[in-house]
Amino acid sequence: MIRFLAPFVAAPLAVAAILATPAAAATTVTYSGAGAPIPDNSFTLSTIEIADSFLIDDVNVSIDDLAHNFSGDVQFFLSKGDVVVQLFRNHGFNSYLRDTLTFDDAAATPITSFPLVGLSVYRPLQALEAFNGLNSAGTWTLKAVDTVSGLSGVYGGWRLELTPSVTAAVPEPGAWALMIVGFGAAGALLRQRRRAAVAA
Repeated sequence: MIRFLAPFVAAPLAVAAILATPAAAATTVTYSGAGAPIPDNSFTLSTIEIADSFLIDDVNVSIDDLAHNFSGDVQFFLSKGDVVVQLFRNHGFNSYLRDTLTFDDAAATPITSFPLVGLSVYRPLQALEAFNGLNSAGTWTLKAVDTVSGLSGVYGGWRLELTPSVTAAVPEPGAWALMIVGFGAAGALLRQRRRAAVAA
C-alpha cells in the first residue's frame, strides 16, 4: 500500500504550488495628450481617449513644455467622468512655469510648496487616488486655466501614467486539469487513510 502514497502526496503539493502562484506584477502604461494654450483669463481642454480597459491602482500626470510667466494665474484640473481632481491652483504667486511639472501622490513635496529650485515632481493639491478603482477606458481631460487678465501661456503636451490593479494570475487550462486530478487524489488518499485506520 505504501507504494501508492507517493503520487497521492505529490498531486496535492502540485495543487498547492498552482494556488500559490504569485500575481503578475503591474506595469505602468503611459498615454499622451496634445498641448494647448493657457489663454489669458480663460481655459482650454485637452483630452486622451483610452480604449484599454483595466481597474486603476495609481495615477500620475505630467505636463510638458510649460511656459507661463506668472504661476499665480494658473490652475490645472484632471477629470474622468464625474471625478475631478485639482492639481494646481495659483501656486508660487509670481513664479515661472517652465519645462515639465509632474503630479504624483507619492511625491514627498506638496504643490503648496511650489516652486522649489530643481524640483519638478510634486504631490497634487487634491489626491489623484480619487481615480483608483475606476476603469481606465474612456475620456480623460486636462483643463488648463488662466484666472487673471494680463498674461497667457502654453504647454506642449501631457502624459497620463496609469498603473493597473494587480490581480492573481489565472491558471492555464492544463493547470486547472492538474488541480482537478490533485483534488481527486487528495480525496482518495483521505479515504485510503480512513480504511487503514478502521482496519487497524
